[in-house]
Amino acid sequence: MSILTITPAEILRLCRLDPADTIHLADANEVLDRGQEAYEAMVQPVLLNDPGLAVFLRRNVAKLLAADLLGMRSREEGVSVGLQGAGITLGPPPDLAGRLRDEAMLLLEPYLRSWRPGGAITTPEASEAAQDAQSALFGPAVRTR
Repeated sequence: MSILTITPAEILRLCRLDPADTIHLADANEVLDRGQEAYEAMVQPVLLNDPGLAVFLRRNVAKLLAADLLGMRSREEGVSVGLQGAGITLGPPPDLAGRLRDEAMLLLEPYLRSWRPGGAITTPEASEAAQDAQSALFGPAVRTR
């Protein structure tokens, strides 16, 4: 079950698509259904319920979902191809999906769970000794707050 409240209209606005245009509404709903819980799972659980961070987390998870929607649309519509004709060359549109994803991940980085080899997750509750052992084996780990 999703914790953050993100609407399809918010995703469409981040994609620079008209939320009133129902053509893309099904895609926005699909991205929400299949991706929101996965992105929320990346965030430290204790922070998802922090009212002071809710707007920040919601906005950046929405950016990740918007990037997914734009990526899906570009594969379907072939918009990543440039056009050339009559002496004019038009390149592909700017990579809005990449920009949204990079910006969101940069801002979310301090709030994400630390992943280590083998799929184990360290959280703020993890012991200092376990993190030191992890550092000795795998190099410096990202410390969580």
